[in-house]
Amino acid sequence: MQVDRVGSMLGMYFTDQTVYDFENAKTRDMQRFAAYKKGMVTRGIYLAPSQFEATFVHAIHTAADIDETINAAAEIFETL
Repeated sequence: MQVDRVGSMLGMYFTDQTVYDFENAKTRDMQRFAAYKKGMVTRGIYLAPSQFEATFVHAIHTAADIDETINAAAEIFETL
């Protein structure tokens, strides 16, 4: 997975290429993203509907929220 971040905004792409433009972003593995997103939703963590949309960390998110998200992602990554 490639993760790009600016401030509290980030994008995630399931690809082995560095994502720096739309052409590289299109190399993503949609099946893996779909499985990842489904796993997160089943754990109560809702992501943007498209892999081309940004994810944001907000001031309302607590350290416990962030830990829960990291733990859920780690569980899902083991299955992908």
